[in-house]
Amino acid sequence: TDKPIYCYKLKDDSFAVGKTITVTAQSMKNYNGTYEFMDCTLVTGEAPETPDEPETPEKPEVVIPEGASSASVVMADYAAANAWENSKLYESVKVNDDITVAVSGTPVNDYGQNTGKYYTSDATWRIYQNESPAITVTAAEGKTILSVIVTYLINKDGILTLNGENVASDAIVSVNGSSVTFGVANTGTATNGQVKITAIQVIYA
Repeated sequence: TDKPIYCYKLKDDSFAVGKTITVTAQSMKNYNGTYEFMDCTLVTGEAPETPDEPETPEKPEVVIPEGASSASVVMADYAAANAWENSKLYESVKVNDDITVAVSGTPVNDYGQNTGKYYTSDATWRIYQNESPAITVTAAEGKTILSVIVTYLINKDGILTLNGENVASDAIVSVNGSSVTFGVANTGTATNGQVKITAIQVIYA
């Protein structure tokens, strides 16, 4: 034949990801009818390093002032306790006797309002930017909200807002009032960003 013929043999029987493997070979080439054997060695490069997983930012420590109280709700638990159904609209959550959370939105199509629908696939209470939503946390009469922490997932670059400023998931938002109303925007160019609420904590006095 006039094509090279190769025979390979591993010098090292151990084979592991990222290990440098040395291979020896003999090649037979045809030079005008004369066949010659040539030794050659191939050394593979190291396997590329696996990039480190991005670190999950730690949640800020929530300090409860002396004399204040903390009320919190986890949507998955609340939905289970109150028999919430998949893809059904729920416009309010009673965190406890002192704190309630209500959501509202303006429908943009014939399907009606989507803001406030609960989905079992990820156990979230969903809020849609294109419905100009409002998420209002209200304290009972005589109570003052000191801070609110909303934990949420993001879809289509959605982000919680307060007075035009972006509010990241788990951010501690100072309030000092009887109520506070959040909106939804996005960090990209979409107009239908979503915030998928998984938990809410309220510090109040």
